[in-house]
Amino acid sequence: MDDVGIEALIEVVFFEKEGMDYYRMAAERALNPATRGLFEMLVDEEKKHVDYLSRLHDRLSAGGEWPDEITISPERDFKAIFVEASRTLHNDIAVSATETEALEKAIEMENKGRALYLELSEKASNPTEKRLYAMLAEWELGHANYIQDYFNYFQDHGMFTGE
Repeated sequence: MDDVGIEALIEVVFFEKEGMDYYRMAAERALNPATRGLFEMLVDEEKKHVDYLSRLHDRLSAGGEWPDEITISPERDFKAIFVEASRTLHNDIAVSATETEALEKAIEMENKGRALYLELSEKASNPTEKRLYAMLAEWELGHANYIQDYFNYFQDHGMFTGE
């Protein structure tokens, strides 16, 4: 394994940990149960990324090779989860300015992650590495769209308080 590939894994593990920590903080501060649940789900998603990428880093750092198969994949259909959740959202629950800002930052972070993974996929020489980063880019896009769906719903239903 070349040092460039190992360095890339260090970078993405760090990036995913930052996301996980941010989402955990946002969940703790959220007053709206739907927003809190959204961020808690994202904490779980980022933890899966961190755990898998950390194990992969350890394997490659120890002189191992890229696996033939990628054993992590999106297990959730975010569009379906949002559709189901939107049926139970209470329009009388306000979404604070802090939560609005957290949602906007989350979308930005997911888009940044997607761009990073697309770049790494393009640069990768190993086919498994290329597939992994391409898959993670799509996963990040799913996260961004999921968060955007909530943001749009809250906005469309006048749930932002401005406080």
